[in-house]
Amino acid sequence: MKTIKLFTALALTAILSSPLLSAEITKNSKYFRDNITVSTSSNSIVVKLGNVKKEVIEIKVLDENNNTLLSEKVTNTSNFIKKYNVSRLVDGNYTLVITKTTIKTVQPFTIDLGELKMSNISKKEELIPVFTFKNNKLNINALLNEYGTISVKLYDNEGHQLFNKKYDKTLTLHQQYDLSKLSNGFYFLEVNAGGEFYNYNIVK
Repeated sequence: MKTIKLFTALALTAILSSPLLSAEITKNSKYFRDNITVSTSSNSIVVKLGNVKKEVIEIKVLDENNNTLLSEKVTNTSNFIKKYNVSRLVDGNYTLVITKTTIKTVQPFTIDLGELKMSNISKKEELIPVFTFKNNKLNINALLNEYGTISVKLYDNEGHQLFNKKYDKTLTLHQQYDLSKLSNGFYFLEVNAGGEFYNYNIVK
């Protein structure tokens, strides 16, 4: 099994790099959201991101054990379009994950007898908590109905926990923390949103 997975990862890394030069992006379109279009063409997944400005967008392909087979970051690009050839993947379950600043799109797909199968019904969109730090104020904004509960932990640069807050039974979280009494230095924020972890580094 390990040999197969290693082959899968190496094969995918080698072949998921061909640019798309045709107009077949409109064929078999699976979804369009927030300037993200995903479609299928033969045994390839086509991703179109539109204009990417002042943002880092990450594209990942994971196997059924959440091992990363591909990880690519796209920055400052106009009309990004790329075809990812998955014809050499072994039969099994996989996930395409596209992460933007405020939203993560999770699109499962399968390879069955060498054929790519993807359904829009199985797609999941997760709104990512937004963090800002300005004038000694840490702000966190999130939609709790996406996750159920959210826990917020703050650590200093030596790993000491400074606080641990938990929020639930509310639709949205708009929380501000006053960090003016903390000494200057580096701090680490960890947010657990329904089992999904998000980290934010603070320099004071």
